[in-house]
Amino acid sequence: MWISISAGRIYQVLKAQHTQHGRGGATIQVELRDVDSGNKITERFRTDEAIERVFVEEKSFTFLYTEGDSVMIMEPNTFEQMEVSKDLFGKAAAYLTDEMKVSLQFYDGKPMSASVPQRVTCTVAEAKGHMKGITATPQYVSSLLVSCFTL
Repeated sequence: MWISISAGRIYQVLKAQHTQHGRGGATIQVELRDVDSGNKITERFRTDEAIERVFVEEKSFTFLYTEGDSVMIMEPNTFEQMEVSKDLFGKAAAYLTDEMKVSLQFYDGKPMSASVPQRVTCTVAEAKGHMKGITATPQYVSSLLVSCFTL
């Protein structure tokens, strides 16, 4: 969800928590990310406060390749290619693979954020052997994925 709380600044809602304070009124504590600066802030709103909800347009694209800090994507219907910042994907940029369907959220024609599918299939390039022996707890093994991302 996207909101505007001050003079045209747009924020992405990262987390929201509703709390009730005994006899006092309820509040909603919200963790927000400023779209322009990328800074995170925490705000508290009373339940009777009005905030402006910003509606964004969501479009699907096909991931082509990364080049430095940029990601090349293609609109599947018109085959129009577009270059966007890798920062829009956040930590999910490590999971980008060829021909992956990604979603971008736009406001006034400007990309605000991007996301990968909730489930991603990755290929393991290399995995270290596990320790031999009987253990009471499961042992995790670090693995190198084809995208050069270590898990």
